[in-house]
Amino acid sequence: MFCVSEGIFSFLLTRHKSVHSGLKEFSCEVCSKCFTRKETLTKHMTTHTGEKHYTCSVCKRAFAQKYTLVIHMRIHTGEKPFSCFMCPKSYSRKHDLIIHMRTHTEEKKCTGLEKSCDTCSESITKKETLQTI
Repeated sequence: MFCVSEGIFSFLLTRHKSVHSGLKEFSCEVCSKCFTRKETLTKHMTTHTGEKHYTCSVCKRAFAQKYTLVIHMRIHTGEKPFSCFMCPKSYSRKHDLIIHMRTHTEEKKCTGLEKSCDTCSESITKKETLQTI
């Protein structure tokens, strides 16, 4: 007897492994960018066609990706689901939290907003400089 959940698990595992294989068999006919999954290529094609099927019910702005609309809606709702565990700040986008977390660690990747001393390698951010002026 075939277990449905086992079949789904097997499918998802196979799909996941394709990411590691490096095999990208689906290519864009417009820009030649390659993808491991057909669904990803289909989503990518909206960047060339300009199709925007997802519209904000509040401000009527349109988006090509459903996820982009979900993130946009947080502007209207004020939802900030990504919270810093070291301070009370929270963010509507995960990327913004990741950037913020650098303020609590020694990790300061070059973003164009910081300069390092050639002698001691200490980093100074533009934000810090502006706060001292």
